[in-house]
Amino acid sequence: VLSANLHGGALVANYPYDESRDGSATSYTASPDDSTFKHLANVYALAHKTMSTGKGVRCENDDDFTKQGGITNGAAWYSVSGGMQDFNYLGSNDFEITLELGCDKYPPEHLLPIEWDNNREALITYIRQSHLGIKGMVRNARTGEPIAGASVKVKNITDGVNKMINHDIFSVKNGEYWRLLTSGTYEVLAAKDGYEPDAKTVVVRNDKPEAMRVDFNLKPAEEVLDPQVMASNDYFGYKSIPDNIDLNNPE
Repeated sequence: VLSANLHGGALVANYPYDESRDGSATSYTASPDDSTFKHLANVYALAHKTMSTGKGVRCENDDDFTKQGGITNGAAWYSVSGGMQDFNYLGSNDFEITLELGCDKYPPEHLLPIEWDNNREALITYIRQSHLGIKGMVRNARTGEPIAGASVKVKNITDGVNKMINHDIFSVKNGEYWRLLTSGTYEVLAAKDGYEPDAKTVVVRNDKPEAMRVDFNLKPAEEVLDPQVMASNDYFGYKSIPDNIDLNNPE
């Protein structure tokens, strides 16, 4: 759901993408979840004792990240190919940022209590962000059994915005899913081949200790009563039934 990798050598919260899209050495490269990643980076930087303000701390030959509140897009700083935060975001359900915790990569032992004090509240606050957005179950509407590998697609419709977030997450083997989202209004759809997709509109407020519960129940394709209506449905550009299913003879 949420992770961070800890580095040294700078003082900044770095968020995806790490690799520039155009191949340049430095170029802001937003992920589909750019607003969520900026929120995650800001949460850490603001809760850290010096990251957002600097308080006189600036690493030699480094940017002054306090002008940006102690955060940076990875590729805008410098492009890195194959970084862990990009890999986890693109290859799993995980959202990860990189935390550069100080100028000294190897601080002496007597400074470690100070470093812990600088980061303790920030780490706890960051962990709590795992409860952003929505979570729930994807089940077979007929049997109630969990459905693994269902994609959960999201469109942001907040304040008239109509924008797909082109990054699906997938239900795990027991049918659970988690989807980090900042506050707003979204159309959310769960889909899997062989089932009719289930779409819902949700208002995410992130004002509770846990993520908002949103469950999906997918009807098996053979139970669809009106094949013509079913075949014509198009949710977010996702065709309701895969082309290889014969609506008149689903077996």
